[in-house]
Amino acid sequence: MERGDEVAPSLYQAIEDSAAAVVVISQNYADSRWCMEELCKLIEDRRFILPVFYQVDPSNVRRQTGEVGKALDRLMQKARDEKDIKRWREALTKAGDMPG
Repeated sequence: MERGDEVAPSLYQAIEDSAAAVVVISQNYADSRWCMEELCKLIEDRRFILPVFYQVDPSNVRRQTGEVGKALDRLMQKARDEKDIKRWREALTKAGDMPG
């Protein structure tokens, strides 16, 4: 998958067919459109998510601060679609609130 490509329909189908997901959130996680779209899809489909916060504080994920905030800023500079940015922020907030 190239930068800027949409998440493949087969990936969406796999998410829809799953009961749960383990999401590893690292410092650069929010810099990936693909990762952010996967997270949004998991949350929108109300899948059980077990977040693994790898070298990040969940509060930084929830608030989009620190390295997570910097990564999201980099993605936002590339995306510039306010609707997507709002979805990504909401997804990170929800993921940061989840016990991991």
